[in-house]
Amino acid sequence: MLGFGALALVLALALGATGCALARAAARRRVALIQPDPELLRSTVISLSSWGIEVFPFDAAPLGASPVEARRRAIDVARRSSADVVSWISQEGGATVLWTYDAEATRVSSTEVANRPPFDGPAAAAVALSLKTMLRSSAVAPVDEHVPAPLLPASDHASALRMELAAGSRVVPGRLAEPRGAIALSFWPRPLAERMGFGLEASGGIGVQPTTAEGTLAFHDVSVAASMRSRIGLGTLFGIEPAVGVAAHWTTVEDTTSLHEAGPLRADRLDASLDGALTLDARFGPIRIGLRSVLEYLPRYQRYSVGSTPVLALGPLMGDLALRVSAGVF
Repeated sequence: MLGFGALALVLALALGATGCALARAAARRRVALIQPDPELLRSTVISLSSWGIEVFPFDAAPLGASPVEARRRAIDVARRSSADVVSWISQEGGATVLWTYDAEATRVSSTEVANRPPFDGPAAAAVALSLKTMLRSSAVAPVDEHVPAPLLPASDHASALRMELAAGSRVVPGRLAEPRGAIALSFWPRPLAERMGFGLEASGGIGVQPTTAEGTLAFHDVSVAASMRSRIGLGTLFGIEPAVGVAAHWTTVEDTTSLHEAGPLRADRLDASLDGALTLDARFGPIRIGLRSVLEYLPRYQRYSVGSTPVLALGPLMGDLALRVSAGVF
């Protein structure tokens, strides 16, 4: 009986030890290094071995030196590699920068290092030590060595709110081209890393005077539009921003001649449109400058008449082309 009890105790201890080992293995953190040279990989494995972290190389395209674009790409790398932290080296403007992306905090951090890759032994050890210091504020650091993450300056984040100004022309094919300006606000929730944003825009034209068989008319249009947007980075400098939305157009047409027996013409109407837009821009710090094109479809055909005499008919499609400048507010 005693022998059976001792055997049961040994078995229970063995199962407990195995369970603890499995739990530790399941909780083991992973750090992916993007295209590290051999010395850096070796030094990082040694430096983080005391934390029980698995360090492994991962083959991916360079993530870049822009915090916004790098964060977007690091999210994808972390998902594909099942890594808790993604780290990489960038070189731009003569500077070598060490980056980390903490998947749990969705946070990008960076620090400049003294040497350029490929690293020799001492240089690689110094970079690995810098990486370990950065990781102390991440989810992979042991509890007894964890430190609070420092506050990053606003420039290290994609702006959540942006103000936009645009100037260009609205064209109704074959009929008129109206110079216009626009002001807009766009909101980009930071957790979405610019994969989705929302915009609200007001625009107006200075008016045009198309000449018809009935005389000369003054055409004015004021619009309010709401849109859903996304942003796709093209390297560290350029980006494209597709958008879809709806708009309301308040249009006024006035007779500027006296050719109509019915007297001066004035017609006001409110129309809705379905809009698709595409912007190509370049990033200069918090400022973005680019060209924006919009195609608008109005389901309600625009016909303007004096009595029973039609004086102006506009097709269901309108297009805008404008120079857009946007700046981060916060």
